[in-house]
Amino acid sequence: MRISKITSAAAVLIGLTLSGCQTSGLDKEVARAHGLSPDTPIEAKSGGCRPELESLSSSDGIDFVSGGTKCFVTKVINSPILASNETADLEILFFHGDGSPGSRDNALTLMEDRIRSTVTNSPLFLKNKVRYRLVARTGFRISGGGKTTGHTMQYQTHSYTAESAESIALLLAELDRQGSSKKFVVRGRSGGAQEIANAITLHGSKLPESLDTAIIKAGWGTIQEAMSLTGWPFTNAVYPGEYAANIPDNLKVKIANSKNDSVTGWRGGKDLYEKFKAAGKRVSFHLYEGVSHTEIATHPLVLEENLYETMRRILDSDKDR
Repeated sequence: MRISKITSAAAVLIGLTLSGCQTSGLDKEVARAHGLSPDTPIEAKSGGCRPELESLSSSDGIDFVSGGTKCFVTKVINSPILASNETADLEILFFHGDGSPGSRDNALTLMEDRIRSTVTNSPLFLKNKVRYRLVARTGFRISGGGKTTGHTMQYQTHSYTAESAESIALLLAELDRQGSSKKFVVRGRSGGAQEIANAITLHGSKLPESLDTAIIKAGWGTIQEAMSLTGWPFTNAVYPGEYAANIPDNLKVKIANSKNDSVTGWRGGKDLYEKFKAAGKRVSFHLYEGVSHTEIATHPLVLEENLYETMRRILDSDKDR
């Protein structure tokens, strides 16, 4: 997917590890993109995000949030009845996939258009105090819309690891600490789904109690299946099924795959479901037909059975309190 205009958060390196107070080359790149002095040492703040970046959260919805030592750039869309500084009744975080060639440098292209607008134009979003947060994953850039560097696979060294999983768990904990929402739902497709699966298993103890549901769409489950389908060398990757016991007992997990998915397949998702179920976790599995790898993010039936059903339950429960 492509969008015609990228926001002012151009050229931000996502998941940059911040340490010490020296201004590295990447720090300078970030500083220049935001009108900061590139030669001024930027003190690292405990939690990952520099104060200067946090203060740049603006009306275009760009918001920097710490995830441990990582600083995530996110884009926030609030429902019409929710103020930007107000605690939401529900916040949905979307984690994008790996995308097509060049998309490593255009993370917003993976998060905008139909995936975002389908949800934010729904009555459930428009008529309730809901916040939708698009999260650019570790190793991805938000580009200024210029020429991209190509699909170099460099980000693979940052993805699907215990470290990247921990940063997502700590991102959720930080949003909970800030009082961003009463309840949270995380949803992801493809690579984003796999990162969510890793976060809720490897680092389940670090998740906030306010995380209600994790929705895993078109994840691959097993490392072997991912390598056979994509040919990518996931040398640092972990398999979340081995850590199912760490999923919090109160967390609901929805896994969705399609028989027509030629990118990540579906057997890995079914295997993940069986591992979670065997561990006594609250998990469901939906297997669809006639839905492609990309369509699973926006297909009406998939949305209804996974996201909208979850939104309705949470929002109705909130009104009863």
